[in-house]
Parts: sequence; C-alpha cells; structure tokens
Amino acid sequence: MNLPGSSYLSFWRGRIDGRTGDGHSQYPAFFPIITSLGFSPILFGVLAVRAIEMKQITPPVALNIYIIEGIAPDISIGQIFIGVIPFLIADAVPLPILIGFPQICLFLPSLMKR
Repeated sequence: MNLPGSSYLSFWRGRIDGRTGDGHSQYPAFFPIITSLGFSPILFGVLAVRAIEMKQITPPVALNIYIIEGIAPDISIGQIFIGVIPFLIADAVPLPILIGFPQICLFLPSLMKR
C-alpha cells in the first residue's frame, strides 16, 4: 500500500462504513508500513487529516452536515449538501497536488531540522 493509496482508502472506507471513528483506527496500522517504505510521517499525517476532513462533509457520515442542519433548521439538507460542494472541491483538489509534490507540506518542518 502506498501513501496515496492509504489516503484514498481512508476516504472511501469512511464513506462505505459510515462510522466516524472506524476510519481513524486504521492509521496506527498503516503508520509503521508507511514509515518503513520511506514516506514522511508528516506527509502521512497531513494526508490523513485531509481525508478525514473530506469524510466529514460527504455522505453517509457527513457529521458536519447534520450539525449545520441542527443549527439552521430553516435550511433544507439538500441545500446544505449543495452548499458543501465547493468545500469538497477545495479539499479534493489539493490532495493529488500534495501527493505529487510533498515538498509543499514538508518545507516548514524541514526548516526545524538541525
């Protein structure tokens, strides 16, 4: 399993299972594999967080959607799902860019090394 594969697996597994906490349980299992393959743990963490963010605004989990529905009951859930599309695109577009160019998210942490 490569780094992009684990990130997309996390996103799709969360969409299929529909349980919020279940997707998070795979990261401790993947972490030693990812680091032994030579991938950066920081990059793995960034991609994992991005996948979790996408999972929170897409069905069937869509926890953030249902929170918004509770806060603003006068807005239909369909309108909320349509309103979330730009945020989903904003989360999905940088994912392949970060996978292709990991230096983007590793630049600042590399400055901390001695």
